[in-house]
Amino acid sequence: MRALPDFIIAGVMKGGTTSLFDYLGQHPQVVIPQIKEIHYFDLNFHRGEEWYRSHFPPRLGLRLRGIRLRKRVITGEASPYYTFHPLAPERIIDRLPGIRVIVLLRDPVRRAISHYHHMIRKGRETLSFAEAVHAERERLEGEEQRIIDSPEYSSNNHQHFSYVARGVYIRQLERFETLREKGRLLVLSSEALFQDTQTTFDRVTDFLQIDRHTLEDVPVLNVGTYGKEDADTIRELRDFYRPFNSHLQTIIDTKMPWLNSPTDS
Repeated sequence: MRALPDFIIAGVMKGGTTSLFDYLGQHPQVVIPQIKEIHYFDLNFHRGEEWYRSHFPPRLGLRLRGIRLRKRVITGEASPYYTFHPLAPERIIDRLPGIRVIVLLRDPVRRAISHYHHMIRKGRETLSFAEAVHAERERLEGEEQRIIDSPEYSSNNHQHFSYVARGVYIRQLERFETLREKGRLLVLSSEALFQDTQTTFDRVTDFLQIDRHTLEDVPVLNVGTYGKEDADTIRELRDFYRPFNSHLQTIIDTKMPWLNSPTDS
């Protein structure tokens, strides 16, 4: 009796997914679940579709709201691990053939720093940022293959300590190629979401095929504060991401300000 999602905000972590989810919750044609990150297609796939549906509103309720508004009413979720989890994109495409997926991309260096400080606040990280960056290869060694080989396997390191790897966006977007070809993948700039929120939100509502809606409350959620990281580590990351970013721009039609003029302020 419950609906499946019409849209998923699939990533990226520390890219503004919580804020966008909140903005969509303000739209009269969108009914969002109480839990933002359901994590079905990555961590809870073994629980089955009935468990997943239990998080969403009843289909009858959506229909009645649609009749009342005389407009289309939709529901969706936001789990930013979906883009990085090696099995989630294929599961999403297979189980939700009509789904529309939104991905927010943030300057990968700034994203990595934000991710790192998020883990510090959670008490999960004890290394310095430079140490964590250099330890990542060893921490993630073999973890993706273990997830692929044992679908119920949950990797703490892969989920939490993937500061650098999560910024290689081209590899993650390639997993959604089928949706991109069908026009059901929307790639947005995180920076644009916060600098020109209404215009970016209009792109989202157009993509979801619902009316445009003027936002009245646009808080930036899950914001962290932290100092400047080691300049050598920043330069190292900029050099690492450069070839991946160059490839990225060839497959997306959204301009990312950090592709040509990255900032480390």
